[in-house]
Amino acid sequence: MAEEAPPALPEGFLAAAGGVNLRDLAGVELADGQPIRPGRLLRSGQLSRLDPEGRAVLERLRLATVVDLRTTEEAERAGRCPPELARTVLAWPLAEAIPGARAGEAWEDPGWVAEHYLELLDGGLEVLGRVVRRLAEPGGLPAVVHCSLGKDRTGVVVASLLGMLGAADQAIVDDYVASRPAVLAFLERLRAELGPGSPLEAYAPVIVSVHAEAMAGFLAGVRRRHGSFAALAKELGVAELLPTLRAALTGPEEPDPEARFRRRGAR
Repeated sequence: MAEEAPPALPEGFLAAAGGVNLRDLAGVELADGQPIRPGRLLRSGQLSRLDPEGRAVLERLRLATVVDLRTTEEAERAGRCPPELARTVLAWPLAEAIPGARAGEAWEDPGWVAEHYLELLDGGLEVLGRVVRRLAEPGGLPAVVHCSLGKDRTGVVVASLLGMLGAADQAIVDDYVASRPAVLAFLERLRAELGPGSPLEAYAPVIVSVHAEAMAGFLAGVRRRHGSFAALAKELGVAELLPTLRAALTGPEEPDPEARFRRRGAR
């Protein structure tokens, strides 16, 4: 039986040619009921293979911060976001070892995935704290948080960030599962590029693993281990920064034009 074609990408995705799963978190409502404004906070897979059209998409975002959560090995192999596309590119691996294809069919089990995400969080608490501090700094936004596919490590960091900012669980789960059409499209693109007989199929379970139950299990696990997302923020020492970050994500455009990153020669 022929496989179904990947579904069309929904609203919020940015068609950055050569990129993977780049999308805006605009519209996610935080604790005060105010939505994140467009162009403030984005999530993505790898950003190193953008073609000129894709680079133009990122240039229009005028990024202040790119947080790269990939392992050092991944970044050395695939490359990082071109430095001219953001004021600051931060190499902050959430973990230096990930199970990848070695876990095989375990990726099809939402319970296993949820536990894997909790392990990533346990080992990446320092990085999560750094991310909050950086985004809350004056001039820390607009920002992109990314890994290789933009769903697992990025999913853990973004879900934790949204949880601490007071987003509803359903909104966090909905944001997470929105990665599915993008990773399905990416898998089909790789299949077309590599052709039959490639080792790609060993990685297919990793690529397509996007289960709402996995993210719901992760959120429940955070509360079991830390009590609440508010308690997690206190543990990280960032609770006092959250109102500032929330205002930066939902408030009006910064009135001082010099507070926004301007590339050399930009007008």
